[in-house]
Amino acid sequence: MEYSSDHLVLFLCRQELQRQYEQVILLDLELVNKHNIEQMLWKSAFYQVIEFLRKNTLDALMGEAFKQHLTTLLEEVHTKND
Repeated sequence: MEYSSDHLVLFLCRQELQRQYEQVILLDLELVNKHNIEQMLWKSAFYQVIEFLRKNTLDALMGEAFKQHLTTLLEEVHTKND
């Protein structure tokens, strides 16, 4: 599957954000519980990206690439939640 450079940047940023949140979760459970860090991780690394891709799927010029990226992301979410 080919991605544009924007898709690659989005993918890499999302992965780094997820990695950072996971480090916080592992380091300070009290902070995680106090500030709903797991919810913030979901919203930042998955939900907002899904919504961004969903909105951009309507773009006829790049629709297929966005659909592919969204499908990949949703499959990853499904795998992580199993």
